[in-house]
Amino acid sequence: MNSIPNEVWMEFDMRSEDAKELDRLEKRFLAIVNQSLETENFARSTKEGTITADIKLVGDRPAGRTDEKTDLVQLTTAAFLANGSKPTYECGSTDSNMPMSLGIPAVTIPRVAKADRSHSLDEWIDTDPESNHTVKKTILTTVLAVSGAQ
Repeated sequence: MNSIPNEVWMEFDMRSEDAKELDRLEKRFLAIVNQSLETENFARSTKEGTITADIKLVGDRPAGRTDEKTDLVQLTTAAFLANGSKPTYECGSTDSNMPMSLGIPAVTIPRVAKADRSHSLDEWIDTDPESNHTVKKTILTTVLAVSGAQ
């Protein structure tokens, strides 16, 4: 069975820690979409109309990264270690992206000790009170260290 839909839609989520790479990716993506439209319209009858794309920017999360040598990352690392945890340094897409894109150091500390499959149908978190209490202590230790409290 074949189907020729009247309309289809897709959402693409492009992210990077590098603003230039993100810009390059977006330009390449748009070029591929436009080339695909031209190819399909050339190969098929356009008697009933051409195939078009209505591209809309839904969100714009800026790129950024905080250097691990900054005071903020060093103090956060010390807070993790002081509370018996080893930090991991990863890139992600969080609210920290905005200040980082402006040159303001920022980090994101997880709200729970263990979790996986974020934003999926099988997302999960570990609700163990002890390990999650350690995360909260780490967050508080970081805030106090960054504020200069002794």
